[in-house]
Amino acid sequence: MSLPTISNVRKTTVRAFGLGIVCGGFITAATIAAVPAKADTGDAVYAYTATFGAIVCQTLDTYPTFAGVIGIGEAIAADGLSMHQAGQVLMLSATEICPRHLGLLRRYADTYNQVPA
Repeated sequence: MSLPTISNVRKTTVRAFGLGIVCGGFITAATIAAVPAKADTGDAVYAYTATFGAIVCQTLDTYPTFAGVIGIGEAIAADGLSMHQAGQVLMLSATEICPRHLGLLRRYADTYNQVPA
């Protein structure tokens, strides 16, 4: 599978976004494993996911590609979150609402989170 050509997105932005997906996975795993507690309503990632998580999943259904993941991340960032937070929103949305997309997000993170030696 060849990587999509991303002319208008810098590599650092893509890596930060991928790191957000990985961190989102860890946060989600920790949340699931933790004792149930009331979520902090001030947390932008959780608030955004609660509001737009279903739309994130619908968009992933329509565009289940790396380019689709990047487009969703850019749209979330345009709403005021960082690219890192956008990755967390994507991962949390997939974990809680549409786990069928976890494989795509993990492949994305594995592809773009490689640290040069």
